[in-house]
Amino acid sequence: MTIKQLISGKVALLTANGETYTFLHSESEYQNMISDEAVFPCVYLDMPMKFKPVITPSGMYQMTYICYLLVVFKSELDDNDTQQETIFVKAQNAVRQFILSLDSDTDNVRDLVIGEVVQVQNAIGSNLGGAVLPFSLRIINYDGIC
Repeated sequence: MTIKQLISGKVALLTANGETYTFLHSESEYQNMISDEAVFPCVYLDMPMKFKPVITPSGMYQMTYICYLLVVFKSELDDNDTQQETIFVKAQNAVRQFILSLDSDTDNVRDLVIGEVVQVQNAIGSNLGGAVLPFSLRIINYDGIC
């Protein structure tokens, strides 16, 4: 299983807020262009993918992936505080469900470390609001990055 397969599989199972989420995987510069045609809400797995290779004392080669996930909902430039707060709460619900899904996946995930989640407004140069989730993990059985 690749990191992309793992994350896209988790996104496909998201049901937070009673919604279905679209998985996208692209470089930040391209995210803006595809956001015009995307079906929202979306979850972007940011590119480029980073990983830290480690050789264990037993001689095994392992990789810890450093990931940034962007959970976004369509918003408007003139959204008031209440409308924007609603988007933040929905994004937090999706982030919570995603984290719990990774954390409970003992068949595929090892060493999950969650970073500081950041709320975003007008993300990637578009009318999108939500949250950025930084995290790192090791996949137990992996085939590579993508």
